[in-house]
Amino acid sequence: MFSVFSFLLSDFSVSLCRSYGRAPKMIHLESNFIPFKEELLPKEGNKALLTFPFLHIYWTDCCETEVYKATTKDDITKWQNVLRAHNTTDWLIVVVESEAKKKNKTNILPRTSIADKIRSDFCNKQSDRCMVLVDPLKDTSRSQESWSLFLAKLRTLLLTSFTRNLGHFEDEMRTLREKRTEPGWSFCDYFMVQEELAFVFEMLQQFEDALVQYDELDALFSQYVLNFGAGDEANWLSSFCQPVRSWDGLALRKPIDMEKRDLIQRRQANLLELRSYLFSRQCTLLLFLQRPWEVANRALELLHNCVQELKLLEVSVPPGALDCWVFLSCLEVLQRIEGCCERAQLEANVSHTVGLWSYATEKLQSLGSLCGLVSELGPCSEDLQRTVDLLAGLGAERAETANAAHSPYKKLQEALSSEDAFEKHYLELCHATMEMYNSIGRIRSAKLVGKDLADFYMKKNCPQKAELYLQGALNMYQSEGWELPLTHTRKQLAECQRRLGQTESYLRTCSLLAADVNLSQEERQRFCQEILKFAAKDSNVTGTPGLPPTGIICSALTSLSFDPPMLLFIWSPGGKEAPPALELSEMHEKSPSEGGLVTAGVICRNVHVLLRAQDVSSSTMCTPDPQLKVEPHSECLLAGIPQRVKFTVTTGHYNIKNGDTLQLSNADSMPILLGTGTTAAVYRNSQGEASEHSMSIQRSDKVTSICLPPTPPYHILEFELDVVCLLPEAGHLLNGEVPRKGREQRDSHGTNTTEQRVTVDCPWSIYSTIVSLSFQLPQRLSTLVDRRVGSNWAVCGRSSDSWIENDPVSVEDPCEVPSGRAQNKGSISPGYNVEHKGPPTPRLQPFHPGQISNSSIGRQILVVPSTDDHVLEVNVT
Repeated sequence: MFSVFSFLLSDFSVSLCRSYGRAPKMIHLESNFIPFKEELLPKEGNKALLTFPFLHIYWTDCCETEVYKATTKDDITKWQNVLRAHNTTDWLIVVVESEAKKKNKTNILPRTSIADKIRSDFCNKQSDRCMVLVDPLKDTSRSQESWSLFLAKLRTLLLTSFTRNLGHFEDEMRTLREKRTEPGWSFCDYFMVQEELAFVFEMLQQFEDALVQYDELDALFSQYVLNFGAGDEANWLSSFCQPVRSWDGLALRKPIDMEKRDLIQRRQANLLELRSYLFSRQCTLLLFLQRPWEVANRALELLHNCVQELKLLEVSVPPGALDCWVFLSCLEVLQRIEGCCERAQLEANVSHTVGLWSYATEKLQSLGSLCGLVSELGPCSEDLQRTVDLLAGLGAERAETANAAHSPYKKLQEALSSEDAFEKHYLELCHATMEMYNSIGRIRSAKLVGKDLADFYMKKNCPQKAELYLQGALNMYQSEGWELPLTHTRKQLAECQRRLGQTESYLRTCSLLAADVNLSQEERQRFCQEILKFAAKDSNVTGTPGLPPTGIICSALTSLSFDPPMLLFIWSPGGKEAPPALELSEMHEKSPSEGGLVTAGVICRNVHVLLRAQDVSSSTMCTPDPQLKVEPHSECLLAGIPQRVKFTVTTGHYNIKNGDTLQLSNADSMPILLGTGTTAAVYRNSQGEASEHSMSIQRSDKVTSICLPPTPPYHILEFELDVVCLLPEAGHLLNGEVPRKGREQRDSHGTNTTEQRVTVDCPWSIYSTIVSLSFQLPQRLSTLVDRRVGSNWAVCGRSSDSWIENDPVSVEDPCEVPSGRAQNKGSISPGYNVEHKGPPTPRLQPFHPGQISNSSIGRQILVVPSTDDHVLEVNVT
């Protein structure tokens, strides 16, 4: 009957209620009936939930009162005493009644049945703990009714017991986890407890809940490893720091790897064994959930994390052992996924698996280099011994893959057996990986694998095969502006061109590398030496018939723009003949956008003669120093009104950092006007593109600080400031002119000027820079004005060449001419009433700071015209 009970119980789904507000789930109870034994009852501290007896049932078919009193009652009493001793409260008594036995009885039926007596003796408060099963082997209505009641009661009691014991188990597990900071706590012991809960959920086909348990164990262990790397050590981690002696990779063919589980239970597992077992369980549950692509993604993350965890725990790993483990694990995961998916699914989800293909390719290349299978000369004796040690660490092949023709174990063994076999397997992986990357549009990754393949061909002395992959990667990096990968690939391409004898291409590449700012000074000098070495040769080079070496070098350097600029000095000491004389010419480079001078230098016109020297001993490169230039924004600076001054910083080899400032000394007669939103433009020497940066300016009593934006070396930084040169403090003109003092002077044309000097401290120099600016003072205006207190007057003059000077001016009284303004060139009397021929309506503009100055005598107004042949009117009172 027990098999019938198990089938009927699992045929219906029941609702499992969880604690802590978790949603209930429908489950199918799969039960197993075993005979009662006292030794099977759970003991104190037993954490086995999977084999826990959730319900105890006492069966009896006693139908006679005398037999019940003589034996059955005592037997039930002993059974319950045993349960009570083990704190077990989940039990049920089943009385099986048979109509045939009742008919065979000669005595009169008793007033109470055996079931009633049992309920009275043992079930006073729980009468439902005694059930009657009538003729279970007959198909009668009474039998079916008793079956139905019994199964319903059995499901209820079993579910109640399971829910209660499951909650109790989770509470104990949670308490054990909270004790993890106490001495003596073991992760391995806790692992077995939580895995027991995962087994229960897996038995109930609640795979998601089972996966959560393993994910929590994974996260807990990872956190402890990170804490260990940060200095927070745990005693139980010492067992996982033992040296790695086996590297057979992940094992995903069996649902439970009992061998590794036993190592964990005995606290003897190392890091790789724990990670392998944990991931194998996660993989099994993910495949049950039909999520194979998540297996691939998790596997790639696991492999990378294991490499880092071994470093954090400072685990001793033989050279190449980790590469073997990663390679075998990648192929094991890929084959496991291929075994449960169709080909169309695999092709549609290449993006999830290509990372494993690429990682396996990378590790196989590393193993080939380590074992001498990539070099042109082949493996040496040390390489062969290392190969033997690595294969020994794989151990014997697992039984589940022994009959597979292309198992990961066999592939690795074959790849490490010979150079030809290695090349075959490595090229298959490379081409397959590049094809997958290209199919999903990851062109950059495909080019990166191609670079690794080019490196393989270069080590095998096959530069003609490597050139195509290097050139493809170079073009991609160049088009996308990846400077560092471009430099690295260009160095590889230069070596490839050198081996192929492509002299012209090689010299062009060397010239580009000599001007590459991403290389060190020593590397750039080395490539310059390569160019000079070819220049010292007398014979023509192959590749360009009839072209001498100097012609190739000049052709290579024609389109070359050095950034930063370099000057190359070449001399030939100890030669028999005196070196030829230098033919030097000036070189000026102007900005195409602004027209101003950008760089100035000297070029040699007879370099082709100098490069013929046979004994070139050394070369020197120098770079320009940072410079500051301050110049007017316009042709001349005018005193008394705000003027714009342009600051240009050529950084040279200096790198302007955050916090670098220009310190300008404050001049009393030339204050700097602080505006809002001051910006600076940064240019590259070789390009006209500019980037805008905001600047902050702060002023104190003595200095004005200009905070410069970060600017790389060999760039140009430009910004503008407004300054005003105050007029002299004299309250009146001296002989109709502004009096001159100090450095004020009159030039040959009779123009008054004043010179203002400012001291500038730059962050790249310990010396101060003195900046001198010349301002032109206002000129004398010949006029005759009739003063009338309290009247409005208009002073009219016409601008001629550049200043209003010696022009006849008419003065009118607006009170006497109400209908219009009178103007008569050469007249000085306000009484003329002449029709106005000037502009009908003047445009009123405010005076700028410095145009009006007060004195003890009166008020002076500085008049500056704007455009020639315009009328300027000033209203004064």
